[in-house]
Amino acid sequence: MHEGFFQEQLKGEEALSRTTAEQLYAETTNFMEEKPWEFLADEELILVDDPESGERCYCCVMGAAGEWIGMHVYQGEESYRMYRKLASGQKPDPYSFYEKQKGVSLEVVRASDLEAADRVLLKHLDHPLKKGMLAPQFRAVRPGYLPWHVTEAEGRLLRYCLCAVNMFCSTVTDEELEKFWRTKDVFPLVVPENKEQEYKVRLVTAPAPGPAPIEVADLDEERIRRIAAECKKSETILEAEHFFAPGIIGQKNERKMCMHPTIIADANSGFLYHSEFGMPGESRAAFVSRALLAAMESAHLVPAEVRVKETGLGTGLAGLGSALGFEVRTVKNLPAVQEAKKFLIETISKGGLGV
Repeated sequence: MHEGFFQEQLKGEEALSRTTAEQLYAETTNFMEEKPWEFLADEELILVDDPESGERCYCCVMGAAGEWIGMHVYQGEESYRMYRKLASGQKPDPYSFYEKQKGVSLEVVRASDLEAADRVLLKHLDHPLKKGMLAPQFRAVRPGYLPWHVTEAEGRLLRYCLCAVNMFCSTVTDEELEKFWRTKDVFPLVVPENKEQEYKVRLVTAPAPGPAPIEVADLDEERIRRIAAECKKSETILEAEHFFAPGIIGQKNERKMCMHPTIIADANSGFLYHSEFGMPGESRAAFVSRALLAAMESAHLVPAEVRVKETGLGTGLAGLGSALGFEVRTVKNLPAVQEAKKFLIETISKGGLGV
């Protein structure tokens, strides 16, 4: 008797319970029988509010384009901002897509593509796993991580969203389908009534979120004072960039982090002063501030200028520049960083970093 699933992959977290797994599978079966991808396009979102956190979820049914069948739930404003970028035709690289992504998903895949832990779950649910069969795969995305197995809370959210979408699709008429997405930025919000299986639908406005708020790093005042006292002022110009590299960090049965390093290089000589890998959930300004301070400490200098490519990052570093007396400039190109970046990516691609 399984008390929970994905326990090895979710150490320290609440594993997916047997009850939630069975309910999730039942809703998945309903979803497959309803085949909503046959009458819903991926821009025709269905909105649901998470009953536990209150966070708005944007349910995107996939399959109309024939790429893959399933449903992706964009959870919260940051994730919705990324969805709108994708919908407008912007194509972020595969790793930076996950920088601030949060959500859950159902994807229908070939049984041969399942991981061992998925097979254990589906075997318990008596799902056929013969060669050529299709099977559901449940995943969750957190900022800075690649998709991973769902916890109990994530499984409940995915089940809740699937249930809402299934109820909506089983009751909506052709006439309603024509009107629900007729107006730009207006979507149906599915709201449960007294009982979970009873829903009502109302139209709500959900325009594309504005620009993401500028993130400013908390300044380590003691460290800044020490650098100001011990490091000499210099005419050095530094280039700084935080980016997502084509690699992952994580051991077997461990949630895999996206690889996002920060590089600090000398603008004139190309000398690489410092590089480090950040942790998920921390702002770019925090990453780069910490890397800059480490570069100053190792070189025993305070630069005259720091150059970055992103306006928001430049604003986020302004406080550090003011505290240590260097100028922060936003420029189009960072040639010294680009060279170091190219070398780092080539090294990663050849398996040269033990991560």
